[in-house]
Formats: sequence, C-alpha cells, structure tokens
Amino acid sequence: MRKNLTAIVLCLCCCSLASAVPQKALELFQKALVQEQAAGNLREAIALYQQTAKEAGGDRELAARSLVRAAACYEKLASPQAAQLYQDVIRNYPEQREQVTTAQAHLQELRRIQSTRTNAALRMSSVVAPMINSYCIVCHNQQIRSGGLSLELSTAQVGNDARIWEKVVRRLKSRTMPPAGRPRPPASTYAGAVESLETALDDSARLNAQLSPTELISDMELASRMSNFLWGSSPDATLLTAARTGRLKDRAVLTQQVRRMLADLRSQRFIKEFFDRFFHLQNLDYVQRAVTQPEWTDELKQKIQRDYEIGRSMFPEWDEELRENLRRETEMFLESQVRDDRPVSELWTANYTFLNERLARYYAIPNVSGPDFRRVRLDQNGGGCQSDCERAGLLGHGSILALTSTYLRTSPTLRAKWLFDTFFGIPLPPPPPSTPVLQLAGRSVRKAVDEYDNDRRCSACHKLFDPLGFAFENFDAIGRWRTVDANEPIDASGSFTDGTVFNGPVQFRVGLMWYRDSFLSNVTQKLLTYALRREAPNYPNHLLDQYRVGLGALHLAYYHEMPAVRKVLRDAAPNDYRWSALVVGIVQSVPFQMKNIIP
Repeated sequence: MRKNLTAIVLCLCCCSLASAVPQKALELFQKALVQEQAAGNLREAIALYQQTAKEAGGDRELAARSLVRAAACYEKLASPQAAQLYQDVIRNYPEQREQVTTAQAHLQELRRIQSTRTNAALRMSSVVAPMINSYCIVCHNQQIRSGGLSLELSTAQVGNDARIWEKVVRRLKSRTMPPAGRPRPPASTYAGAVESLETALDDSARLNAQLSPTELISDMELASRMSNFLWGSSPDATLLTAARTGRLKDRAVLTQQVRRMLADLRSQRFIKEFFDRFFHLQNLDYVQRAVTQPEWTDELKQKIQRDYEIGRSMFPEWDEELRENLRRETEMFLESQVRDDRPVSELWTANYTFLNERLARYYAIPNVSGPDFRRVRLDQNGGGCQSDCERAGLLGHGSILALTSTYLRTSPTLRAKWLFDTFFGIPLPPPPPSTPVLQLAGRSVRKAVDEYDNDRRCSACHKLFDPLGFAFENFDAIGRWRTVDANEPIDASGSFTDGTVFNGPVQFRVGLMWYRDSFLSNVTQKLLTYALRREAPNYPNHLLDQYRVGLGALHLAYYHEMPAVRKVLRDAAPNDYRWSALVVGIVQSVPFQMKNIIP
C-alpha cells in the first residue's frame, strides 16, 4: 500500500513538473514578445525565443512557434540565419503544420521580396540619400548629433534602424526637418522621401506581421475586445450573435457592428476618455482647481494661488459655470463628430459648435437663447459659413484657448506646443532651467515673445514653434475675440516651418490642412494606444501646471506598430478617413488581434 502511495505521489510530482515547464516557457515567450515589439531589442528577443523552445518540453507547438518568431527577428536584422531557422522548423517539426506552413510562406516571401527590397534600396539611394546628405547631415552627423541623432547610416538599412527612421518620417511629414531658416528641399522631394521610407519600413515589418491562426484571437474574443474598447463593458446580444456565426472578422460585418456601436450611447465613455487623453481636456480643471493638488509644495501652491487671484481680477467672467460651459461645448462637438461619423480632419474645420445663451453671448454670437445647449452654425451675422469663420473647428473653442494660456495672458508658446503634440504628434521638451522668464512689463505678448525668440539661448527652439501660436493672438486667455493687446493692434501673422505664411486663424487653418497626413497618422496611433488599453503617460503635476497642455505624444517604444497604423490609413482612405473607418482598421489590425498584446 505504501509503495502504491509513493508511486502515486511521484506520479503527481512528475505531472506537476511537466505542467510547470510549459508555464515557464510561456512566460519566456511573453518576455521575448516585449523585447521584440516594445523594446526593440531583437538580439535579446532571439535569445529568449530560443530559450523558450528549449524550455517548452513536450509542447512542440510552442517550441516551433518560438523559433518562427526568432527567425522573424533575424529577418529584421537582415541576417541569413532567418532562412536557416525557418528550414530547421520545417525539418524538425513536420507535425506542426501551422508553423511549418508559416515558415514555408516566409521562405517563399523572402525570395520574392528580395527583388522588391533591391528596387526600394535603389529608389532610396536616388531619392532619400541625396536629400539626407544635402539637407540633414550638416546637423545630424556623428560629430554634432543634433537632437541625439546621426543619419550617417546607409539608408538601405532602414529596417535595422526603424526607431530612428520612423522619427525621421514624422519630422519630414510635418516639415520640421530641416529647421526653420535652413535650406529646404522642394515639396516633391519631401513626398518622395516619405513614400520611399515608409515603403521600406513597411516591407521590413511585413513578414513579421504574418501571424499563424494560433497567435490570433477568436471571434468571441474579438467581440469582447471591441466592447471593452468602444463601450468599456461586455458585448451585447447583437455583437455576440455576429461572433458566434464566425463572420465578425469579415470587414462588412465588422464595419456594420462598429458603426452601430459608435452610434450607441454606450460609446460616450470611449469618446470622453479618448479625447480627454488626446487633447488634454482634463487639464482645463487646473485653470481653476490647481491649488487642490496634494503632491505640490506649499510654495508652488501659493504661487499658483497668487497668479490665479490676479487672473480672476483681470477676468471676472471666469467662474465654475463658464468653465463647465466651455467643457460642455467641446464635449458635445467631439461626440457629434464621432456619432455622425464625420471625416477626422473636420475636427479642425467644422463650421458649427454647441452653445447655450451664456456661451453665445460670451462669443458674441446672436440668436441663441435659453440655458440648453444646441447646435449652432458659426457666422457673426447669423447665417451659414464654410471655412472662413474665425471660430471654426477646435481651435476656436474657448476650452482649448483657455487651457493653452497662462492665468494672466495668452501664450503663443503653449498654444504651439499643444498643436505640435495633438496635430503633428511631436513632443516638445520643457525648457532648460536657465531659460529666462518672459517679461511683459506692459507690452503686448507678441512684442515680448518676439524679443524672447531673438535671445540666442531660446531662438533655436522657439523659432520652430512660436510662429504657429501667433495665429490665435486675437483670442484672449479665456477665449474671447479681441483686436488689441496692451493698447497695441493684434498681430496674428506667422509662418509654418516650411515658410508658408498666414495671418490669423482662418488662413492658419487653411495652411494646417496641407499637413493633414501628420494628424491622420497621429490620431490613428493614439486610437490604437487607447484600444490596447495602454496607460496614458504620467508626468509630474508641476509640469502640467507649467505646460498645461501636457507632453504626451509619439511613444517611440511602439515604433514597430507604425506599419500597422499606415495600413489602417490606407484602408480608410476610400471612406474619407471617417471615424468608423479608422476604428474598423484598428479592430482589424494585427496589434489589436494578437493573443499576446504588447503592454
């Protein structure tokens, strides 16, 4: 009896050990995914994948899958070991049909794409390299390394340095590279360089994006992720029925479900949370409630309180009711854009807003009465308008204009920083500690900032972005229209970094639409980030006070997802980049449908 009991115990221990080994292997596999796709450390990822294969024990499917992923990492490194490892999977794991099929497809695609990459390299040699050498190497070389970046690398090796080149693509799209005042290539050269770089980056990532069915979620899991993304709750009966039929991943069915879910009132949580994070609308609270933050020092709270009290004396209209009205206007506008499935770029050009009587009087817009908000077409004469309204789009909203101002005066710098973050997806760093304080001394903000920008310590950065903020000097620190500042006529002229000039918000908005591709890329990446439930960046509260617009922009840890973002945009183009088209693309994307989401 004792022998039998001992045998049973040994058997249970062996079974326990056998089950523990795959668990360790799964943990290693997850770590490898993070190293590969979030950290971009391909060598470490390869080592972890190969260790996973060794630790997998009897789980030959996991071992084969790990080796396929390791081979894909070798591909990114342009290593011939990729083909060898695929062949090893085919030879050593013949019973793992899915992984063998994937390895065979990769081998075939490697041979086919070689000619494509050769052509892309030739195109880059003729388009990208001359532009980089003529306009960029003077600053971005191994000796100077402006911005910590050297571009003295072969442009044919874009796939090996995707993090760097994705940053270059974003800068080229926004025309912030080369910097203002430096010689610049013609627009056609910009367009050709961006196209060539994106093609090379997408080709480099294409093979790695081909996942086996075992690495993707089921229709039922997709329904759950969709409802969590758009409703923050469980799927309803209609969505579950579509999933049970096995057709939820069909684009037509998926599009129908997405449009239904966006039109449903349950999407209100998604709309509010996403735009609060994207446009930093939650920071509007700091305009009035900054002194309640427990993390701040007493000295900082006292300074904020003093500034706030001075601001209240200058702007007696500013109270809790007005702040809530401004927020409500923007929230209703954003909700209408999504629910009506408008083109995404209309956020900046829409010729309507939502007002009640107090807010209409505040904006000097007639023919609105009563406390209830209603949709109002924007025109000072009470009629309709197209894009020639000063308040058209988000940039005419008092909420945006207030949170991008100081307590006392407007701030072209803060308004430009907000634009760079939310439109172009380019974070602007905080100033160094030695930066001098802006001295107004009874002068207009324009004069003070112009003098500030001519300071040698400040000009290199501020001449890049301050001119964009000047476009909104006609709006005061709490969003009212004005024509003078410190008894001087408002000068709302400026220029984009490529030299295109504007005067006032109407001309600025027209010029801004030339950079629409930057915004489309930025908003799509932000949508994907939200859909994957990644945490919003955490910045110290004192930075949020000093730069109330926030600093969250492109997180370079996720540069590997930009090919997926571009695919979403290509698929959404025929539908004029409407919200439903972008959301459908996000839901269909590989990052969203992977079983192992990169945190």
